[in-house]
Amino acid sequence: MRSKEEAHDYRYFPEPDLMPFEISREWVEEIRAKLPELPQQKRERYISELGLSEYDAGVIVEQMETARFLDKVIETGTNVKTAVNFLMGDITAYLKDKKINITETALTPESLAELINLVEKGKISNNIAKQLIVPLLEKGGSAQKMVEEQGLGVISDEGAIIEIVRKIVQNNPQQAEAYKAGKTQLLGFFVGQVMKETQGRANPQLLNKLITEELEK
Repeated sequence: MRSKEEAHDYRYFPEPDLMPFEISREWVEEIRAKLPELPQQKRERYISELGLSEYDAGVIVEQMETARFLDKVIETGTNVKTAVNFLMGDITAYLKDKKINITETALTPESLAELINLVEKGKISNNIAKQLIVPLLEKGGSAQKMVEEQGLGVISDEGAIIEIVRKIVQNNPQQAEAYKAGKTQLLGFFVGQVMKETQGRANPQLLNKLITEELEK
């Protein structure tokens, strides 16, 4: 049996009662200009303008709610790379665990930008910022206010930090001697111990400087 393969096989013919419908190029371009940014266009913009990797841009665009959220964060003028790191890391993990999208949380672009700015200005550590992500997602509010109410600001008092550093060094004489003998990678051990003691609030740059000085005495 012969199958129908071409249009003429179906014996199509014009409907005499229907008027011809012509679409002008100007109308097409007018509609095109009103279209929102499409996923592929957004992905290309993230790569070319924001410097995101193809992988990061692709993952973000997969969820358009997240992409729109990122665009609003960018509008605040905050650090784009840090915003992407939060979105790709702790925030995405939370959303996957709860099986929701970002619009179903209490987090706003402004709150995330505020949190990032606190890190950028050295007022809180990155570890503290990570601790605040879930409360912001679940309850919303101001990151600054949370830091103030919970006393989570970075400790930059040299006297307070050196006191803790000396106690940690004295309590770990074997590690201190090993460091002095050349095992400089143990610096990370002492940093971790002090951070644990200060609940992650010690100023990282100042802490590294003070521990190094103490161990090299």
